Amino acid sequence: FHGSERHARFYVACVTMALEHLHGLGILCRGVKPEDICLDTRGYAKLVDMGISKCIEGGQTYTTCGTMDYFAPEVIAAQGHGFGYDWWALGVLLFELLAGRPPFEASSPMQTYAKIIKGIDKVSFPTACDNAKPLIKALLRGKPKDRLPLLPNGLSRLRAHQWF
Repeated sequence: FHGSERHARFYVACVTMALEHLHGLGILCRGVKPEDICLDTRGYAKLVDMGISKCIEGGQTYTTCGTMDYFAPEVIAAQGHGFGYDWWALGVLLFELLAGRPPFEASSPMQTYAKIIKGIDKVSFPTACDNAKPLIKALLRGKPKDRLPLLPNGLSRLRAHQWF
């Protein structure tokens, strides 16, 4: 269904609610990607395969794990990562649901890492992402503290974002 903004909006809203719940319990997911999302009998998106999730209770972890295309800059730099990693991954997921590919896709892991470090401002957005571009950029800010959900009143601002 890539390219369907209506579907992407609904699934990203479901994942947003799941991340809010997990983070409220102190759990970092580290597995936000299409392969780890299943639909229930009513069509709601559910996060599955929590095998690499970790209880961090607001702190950080230094273990590098997850899916390369979804790594946040702080994971690549081995600076420690917290809930900002999941919000970054939500931005990558949103881009991929609309464009049919991750924003930092490259032919080798090192090229992917280099693109992630260069940042979202260096990414060419397909027209399918036009309406969601401000939200994608707000989730894919280089510093975790600058990502929309981690700003003051960030979760409320995310839920109220015009794209939803």
